[in-house]
Amino acid sequence: MFHNDVDGIMSAALLRQYETEYRESCIYPAASTQRGGQVKKFFNSIPAGDKVAIVDFEYNGLATLWIDHHFNTDLGPSPVKTDRIFYDPAAKSAVELVMERCGASYFQEDTVKMCNMIDSAAYPDVNFIFESDHPLMILRAYLETAFPSDMMFCRIVEMITTCECDVAKSLVLMRIDDGSVKDIRSTAKKIDKHIVQFGACSVVNQTRQNQFPRYSEYFVRPRIEYAIRISLSGPHQKYIQIGHNQWSGKQNTINLGEFMRGLSYIRGGGHFNIAAGVMKNEDEQKFLDDVDIRFNQEETDMEKYGVDKNDPVESRAQDLVKTGVDIGAAREQSQKEIGEKSDAGNEGELQS
Repeated sequence: MFHNDVDGIMSAALLRQYETEYRESCIYPAASTQRGGQVKKFFNSIPAGDKVAIVDFEYNGLATLWIDHHFNTDLGPSPVKTDRIFYDPAAKSAVELVMERCGASYFQEDTVKMCNMIDSAAYPDVNFIFESDHPLMILRAYLETAFPSDMMFCRIVEMITTCECDVAKSLVLMRIDDGSVKDIRSTAKKIDKHIVQFGACSVVNQTRQNQFPRYSEYFVRPRIEYAIRISLSGPHQKYIQIGHNQWSGKQNTINLGEFMRGLSYIRGGGHFNIAAGVMKNEDEQKFLDDVDIRFNQEETDMEKYGVDKNDPVESRAQDLVKTGVDIGAAREQSQKEIGEKSDAGNEGELQS
């Protein structure tokens, strides 16, 4: 089993190339959303006695070998390296760990560095994503534009293994070329007319998740600091993604995962620079209000919502929100406080 991204694909190919006992094993690609029950279902379908390796994906005790660099709450921050577990959250990619475990040299140093770069999104600039013709960047672009089937993911791993981990050769044989990079560049440019920008943030409403390539907002509007995407997720709820533009020239000071977890009407979380969650349809405006107050601060653009930012009710409401009060309740309390002050003033005038 392997995560169906560049790091997972390359890790699976290298493991099959070096450890021949897994070369004839079942290959199973797993998406980020396929966790818990779906992984259990996969293992229930495996014949007893078969060896199964998991690379670049969540731990399962039924696996004969697990290699991963994503933080595991049970194992913690320290590396664990045994015959069955090869785990190190400090590694930049799973490829690094497969290389270390196998003592292999199939991948050139440049390929390992590129895997690390792609998996951690440590690109030199946003243009690199939409212009590089490195074989792994072509593969990345293909995965994002073609939306391969499980069968195609398996074929990619098998072909890279057959070509002894020569990625460029395997792409030629599969007829995957730099046209994929041109495709994501063309699609990325289309996002511009869908962007609503307010302050440091941008919002794009998508008809489906991943309608536009990742980082498209930063490609067409480099000064955006935080990009938000809202997509339909069933008839009654929406899926939110929020990320920081690491190439904006401004450092992120807001833990996006904590921000999402702190909103009572959202089920979600994430990391310091990227987060996601699910909310009910009717909570979208509340979410945008909370984003405006938390992220824009001094540059808040409340006119977007038809609210005068100098209005005393709104000003007091924003202060209350910073203490943890919900924006709706904050506005009600603000109106009440100002109304009481007004009544007290009028009463004083009458008495005098």
